[in-house]
Amino acid sequence: MPTRREPVQFDSLDDATEWLLTHTDGPLHVAGPLGLGKPHRLLNALYERIEADPSRPLHLYTALSLDPPAAGEGLQARFLGPFLQRHFGDDFPRLAYVRALKRNALPAHIEVEEFYLQSGALLGSPQAQQRYASLNYTHVARALADRGVNAVLQKVAREPGGTRLSLSCNTDLTFDTLDEIAERGLPRPVLIAEVDPELPWLGGTAVVDPDFFDAVLTPPGPHPKLFGLPREPVSDADYAIGFHASTLVLDGGTLQIGIGALADALCHALALRHNDNATYRRVLHALGSPHADDPALAPFTDGLYGCTEMINEGFKRLVEVGVVKRRVVDDAEVMSRINAGTATEDDCAVVARDGEFLHGAFYLGSPEFYDWLRDLPDPDRDGIGMKRVSEVNELYGGNETLERLQRRHARFFNTCMMATALGAAVSDALDDGRLVSGVGGQYNFVAMAHALPQARSVLMLRSTRGRATRPARTCSGTTATPPSPGTCATCTSPSTGSPTCAAAPTRTASRR
Repeated sequence: MPTRREPVQFDSLDDATEWLLTHTDGPLHVAGPLGLGKPHRLLNALYERIEADPSRPLHLYTALSLDPPAAGEGLQARFLGPFLQRHFGDDFPRLAYVRALKRNALPAHIEVEEFYLQSGALLGSPQAQQRYASLNYTHVARALADRGVNAVLQKVAREPGGTRLSLSCNTDLTFDTLDEIAERGLPRPVLIAEVDPELPWLGGTAVVDPDFFDAVLTPPGPHPKLFGLPREPVSDADYAIGFHASTLVLDGGTLQIGIGALADALCHALALRHNDNATYRRVLHALGSPHADDPALAPFTDGLYGCTEMINEGFKRLVEVGVVKRRVVDDAEVMSRINAGTATEDDCAVVARDGEFLHGAFYLGSPEFYDWLRDLPDPDRDGIGMKRVSEVNELYGGNETLERLQRRHARFFNTCMMATALGAAVSDALDDGRLVSGVGGQYNFVAMAHALPQARSVLMLRSTRGRATRPARTCSGTTATPPSPGTCATCTSPSTGSPTCAAAPTRTASRR
């Protein structure tokens, strides 16, 4: 392998932008990470240069471009303004291209293609809607290679007291994209890192040497806060759904969860099951659950292994209370003996030393969530592994035997928006074709639930909306998951709290 040169170092956004423009020929095809790993300030500097120069077309490929809500005017601004200031800070760098998209004012020589949109934020933007790319998360790297990406811009963390860099919040697509490009014999894109002192340091497979990048930008302070994800309030009906869904989780199993109030309710139920089992069972009795007295719903002994595309607040809570604690190692023979109950002392020592209990491809959460990651004690930090999305969202990346052993009794929980009369779940689009969010990884979770023995995909949804008591209307969205023995949709009525299930005949089977 040829020796790579030391990266060029910058402390000026303008200098880094100029260097990028002089080291790429023709149109810019720039990839930026999903969510938190986007270097907002560098992207804004690049946008400002290109906006005024139609001779250098810009094609930006990204997802989940995070933009804080606007305070509005009048009474709304008086209430919302202080919260926005406290939560996001006065100096949060809003993305210039998002502001342009919301005004439908993106210049003709600039295109932005996203495979996942901030939920509901761009419903009124024809430019964003028309350039949305309907891609499963694990297919994005291939699409980026198809589009001829010639630059990758990514926010990173620097090792405390060292020189190494961590992809930290976004190990999801960078490595996969570079591999796809290399396999086709295409030139390696220019890689620029923007160091953010606010970004938590995570080690392991997230770490790269500085020469992984061609240039490293360390902008001067002050450094804006990381985007803090506001959390939805959890209603009584949401809690009811969460408690019913929690009865599907087996001790010693594997957990994937999405984001939102229903996921928070599920994690609360799992934490209560572990810390106060008697109260947990009383709630199940009150909800009329037939599983309230099931011995399998005892506190967790072996605990759960978290394997999820997104690490979020729910996993923080489950790690803190000792629910997510089942460690796995990348050794098929050791995992096979552990699953069979024949592990040796040496096997147990390997797991204790090298095992990880939580794998994810990206993370996103509140300011308190980021503080938790920064302040983790070393044993807990070492138990978290940031992985490629091709590893956590698929079984077919070359380690299928190992991943099947690690992901025993897997449960994949996600939230959907609506359900059709025939039971298909709609997760991302409205019936007029507009995208609310995107496909993301939901296809992967359903596929894995079918591929893994004794695994289940659980789609949670509210059976009514707002104050209405009618069922949520059907919708022809682009991601419609039909009910099947591997897919159980748990619903609840806000008025009664009583559960229904789209796959009711298989509900009992889905627990074992």
